[in-house]
This record gives sequence, structure tokens and C-alpha cells, in this order.
Amino acid sequence: MKLKGEKILVTGGAGFIGSHLCDRFVALGAEVVCLDNLSTGSIDNIAHLMDHPQFTFIQGDIRDRDVCDQAIAGCSMASHQAALGSVPRSIAHPQDTMSVNVQGFVNICMAGVAAQIKKLVYASSSSIYGDAPELPKTESVTGRALSPYALSKQVNESFAEQCRTLYGLDAIGLRYFNVFGPRQSPQGAYAAVIPCFIQAAAAANHLVINGEGTNTRDFTYIDNIVALNVLALTAKDDLPDHLFNGAAGGQISIRGLAEMVVAEFNVSSEQSTSSSVIYGPTRPGDIPHSFADISRSTAQLGYVPRVSFEQGLRATINYFQSQHPAHV
Repeated sequence: MKLKGEKILVTGGAGFIGSHLCDRFVALGAEVVCLDNLSTGSIDNIAHLMDHPQFTFIQGDIRDRDVCDQAIAGCSMASHQAALGSVPRSIAHPQDTMSVNVQGFVNICMAGVAAQIKKLVYASSSSIYGDAPELPKTESVTGRALSPYALSKQVNESFAEQCRTLYGLDAIGLRYFNVFGPRQSPQGAYAAVIPCFIQAAAAANHLVINGEGTNTRDFTYIDNIVALNVLALTAKDDLPDHLFNGAAGGQISIRGLAEMVVAEFNVSSEQSTSSSVIYGPTRPGDIPHSFADISRSTAQLGYVPRVSFEQGLRATINYFQSQHPAHV
């Protein structure tokens, strides 16, 4: 991959996805500037990079345009991962979500224009598809946003296209579908489902499902998303499209996921779990089904997910156990 010698700004680089991108970019020979305010990211995710000669960390907020200009100075590319994620959080705190996800995105785009970077790759979301019933989800058909988070990502995509037209910014959006893997935290009220299930199984607690568990998701292992980001950054400039699904192209129900976590935990752990599944109220803002068509990503970027869901789940459980030996 032709990233050697590039200088890449990674916003949200101390977060789950961002830290994996920092690792990969450094490994490919790029110089990396990591910008993160550590509100949801953790310095632990990048501690191993802090003394690396190709890595610089800046603690700052993307809502501050001056900070964005400072961070992107001298960079040739930008990978924008910083955001306030979580549909429930956006419903509880819509102002915070829109401030970070919209104003922060505008700041990064305009800082990129001013710095004359040659490419911006940014994180969008499968929440874009909202109430559209069509399956699998194709990039050309979206629905009504069901949460402030989804709306913020719709605004991002529209603004990125305006930046392309008005300012010549080469921006590519990647619609992530339920990314999971090592470093994804199970802590907090807005944690993602897979680390929450793994933590519950490790502690022999109940796995709590919102609703009946029939909702489906296209769970995508982090290594696949990292590979997609590299392909997007190194893609040719004249792509016919600028929005791409980042997924595995599969469909797993939440109930099926819970059963797989318990089964995998019992197989891979020295100590089996007695966890069982219980059901809670349906969560507002959740889309019922998520299943991606990745043919555009394959055709235009050369993306092929290399790690299956089962392989990724096993690797994630192994990581959790290595970080929490008391649960093994």
C-alpha cells in the first residue's frame, strides 16, 4: 500500500477504530498525527506508539478550528474518525452529538481545504439507512434518519459532497456497519453490544437484549475496516462514487449473537460460563435490520473482507481474556 512517506492526520486516533488505524498507518511507513480530546478515547490505546518517531499525539477538540489547523499542518491526508457515537447517547444529548459530529466535521473539512490535503477519508455510518426497508443496504438508497446521530452523519455526507464541488476536496465516506474487535470498551451506558456481551459472559452475568432479539446486524471485524480505510486513502482520484459500505456482507440477529458469544466463550475459555439471555425493552432509534451490499466497495476499491465474523469474535474474546485474566 502506497502510504510510505505520507503524513496523515487521524482524528479520534485514541479511540477504538482510530487507534487501529494509527497502528496500520505507522506500520505502512506513514507519519501519523493523532488528534483526540480523550472524551471517549483512551491513551491506553496508543501508549505503545507514544515514543515512536513516526507518531505525534495532540490532545485537542475538533470543535476548535485553530486546533484542527494546527493538527493538519503539513499533512497530505486526513482520516476523520472523531465523533460522538451511539444512537442512545444522541437521543439523550442531541446538542453534544450535533456539535461534535457536525461542527467538528466542518472544521476538519475546511482545515483540510486550507492545508490543501490530497484526500480525506471519513467515518460515516450504517445509521444513514434509517427506516429504508430494502435489504441488503446499497449506497444509493437511504431512508429517514431515526436519531440525531444518524442525522449528523447525513449532514456530514452532504457537506463532504459540497466540499468536493465547491473547494475541490477529495473526500470519501465509509459507512461503517457495527465494527467490533480488540480495544472496544464494554464500559459505560453507551457501549457496543459485542464487548458488553463478552464482559457479561466472562462474569457469568445475564446477556441483556433490547427487544426480542430479532433485529439483525452486519457485524464487521476491525481488521476489515482498517483494510478498507487504507484502500480508500490510496484509491485513484477519479472514482465514480465517493460513499462506500464498510461491512462484512452478512446478517446476524442479536439473539443469535448472544448465543454465539456464550458458545464461543465456553469453547475458548478454560472456565465455562453459566450466562443466560434475558430480554429488555426495545431501544428507541434502533434500525430493525442492517445488512450491507459491499459490491461497490469491492468493485471500486478492491475491498474483500478477509476476517470472518467467527474468526473476529474468537479473536475479540481472546483479547478480552488477555486483558482481564481474572475472568479466565
